[in-house]
Amino acid sequence: MPEIVKLQKKGAIMMKLTSEKLNKDNIPTDCLIFEYSSKILEHLYSYFNEVLSPLMQNPDNQVGWTDLVAKDLMEKFNNYIA
Repeated sequence: MPEIVKLQKKGAIMMKLTSEKLNKDNIPTDCLIFEYSSKILEHLYSYFNEVLSPLMQNPDNQVGWTDLVAKDLMEKFNNYIA
């Protein structure tokens, strides 16, 4: 792990999703790359509110969900964000 002083700046995390050997062609599909900064909680809060929440509230994504499931899931999601 780097020193705590270095963590107060920006950094990146790369996560390999498959057991395949990486090459220039499969990096976009087989890896996730995250950027982080000292304001990581604010970034996560924005991600949840601006990306995940609209996806979960979209009726097209709730096909097959009962009203009870949708309500319970959104309630738990909002409690998690809070």
